[in-house]
Amino acid sequence: MARVVNLFFWLLLAAFILEFSFGISISTIPGLSLKNIAIYCLVITMLFVNLSMNKPLIELNRLNISIFLFVLYCLASLIGTAILKVVPEYSLGQEIILFKSYMDPYVLFIITYSILHDERAIKRLLAAMVVVLMAFLAITLLSSFDLWTVKRVTVDERWGRTTGAFAEANQFAAYLAMFIPLVGAFILDAKSWILKMALTAVLIAAFYVMLMTGSRGGLVALAVAIGSYYLLYTKQSLPKSLMGLVGIYGAGLLVLVLLYFVLPEQSAHGLMLKLTGEFVDETNTDYSSGRLEIWGRALSEFIRTPLWGTGWETFRPLFGLNSHSDYILFLVTTGVVGLYLFMRIYVGMMRQAMRWRRLDPTNIHYYNAYISGLFAFMVSLAFVNIYNPYYFVLLYSALVLRLGAIAPKSRESSVGENDQAPVPAGRLLRSRRATVLSDQQPVP
Repeated sequence: MARVVNLFFWLLLAAFILEFSFGISISTIPGLSLKNIAIYCLVITMLFVNLSMNKPLIELNRLNISIFLFVLYCLASLIGTAILKVVPEYSLGQEIILFKSYMDPYVLFIITYSILHDERAIKRLLAAMVVVLMAFLAITLLSSFDLWTVKRVTVDERWGRTTGAFAEANQFAAYLAMFIPLVGAFILDAKSWILKMALTAVLIAAFYVMLMTGSRGGLVALAVAIGSYYLLYTKQSLPKSLMGLVGIYGAGLLVLVLLYFVLPEQSAHGLMLKLTGEFVDETNTDYSSGRLEIWGRALSEFIRTPLWGTGWETFRPLFGLNSHSDYILFLVTTGVVGLYLFMRIYVGMMRQAMRWRRLDPTNIHYYNAYISGLFAFMVSLAFVNIYNPYYFVLLYSALVLRLGAIAPKSRESSVGENDQAPVPAGRLLRSRRATVLSDQQPVP
């Protein structure tokens, strides 16, 4: 059964590559895409696996409960929006189909967390996610340099920005910021120098593609990922840690500058214009590319309905543009309650990962990579609307958090014949000394 589970996960990862980069789908009927079929197969397999092992079908932990509350609240917002006709052309049937598609990554989190019961299988899937990252990088580079034509991977004619393997530059940059630390974890964990060098090449390629996306928010998120990754490892005092952080940022900046000089001329010119703000596009927007203007209008509308918001998926119909920030999106459309439920999921994941990092030092490389990557991703959410990358972020989250839930139990069960942990030497000596002294006392 474990092989079947792994097969369906590999099928799902392959479906991500085919659909997100190549636009290949086996059907135009909603819900019958290759990735959805793989998810359905995982659901069925989960039922057989957990029933055969006498385990609950779905574990009702805090994270799963948070997801249930978030999904139910957003569904209620969708139905209320349709009933109140906040947007005249709002179609309940069509919005429910889109809603299901948006919530699929959260369903995938629950499935992944519930179906995996083996530490080795989880680590293999984490390695598989690095392989998928390598595939996305290869597709982006080959298509960007006209070595392989992939329709969804294009390069902007004015700025030279690549859209990346998700057909949207800022989303792909957010994805890279999340998963670059995972490559670092495998470099630290690798036993072979050949593998370390190969993964280092992947890391450099990821930095290079990040520059090619021309995403300023992505670069900020990458800086956050690098800084938090370093601080999670350092055991020095705060002044020394900050000095080391300055050195890390200096080295990272040097690498990016060197990569900048080997960018295509158009990409390098466009990136510099973006970073300096010396550009004027067709909308004559400011350095924020119009974000500040749309956020100001959206927050003015939010003040009118701060608790419940304007309703699910009403941002574009009401304002004519995307919010360019998932925090602003949920705040305005689902109100303070919706944003709280959304944040509760990701803050809960961060807290749980910190807990496993403390209790399971054997897998500390994976926890450090995940925590710094998730922190960077949460920074990215302030500058971009995320769609496809949520599949990877929530799958990655389920794998790491499940690793923490399983690993300590598997080690405890493998200690000694009586499943008892060994007594520390100091405690053993103290107990023996106390026994000797009690034996020397005269019997009354």
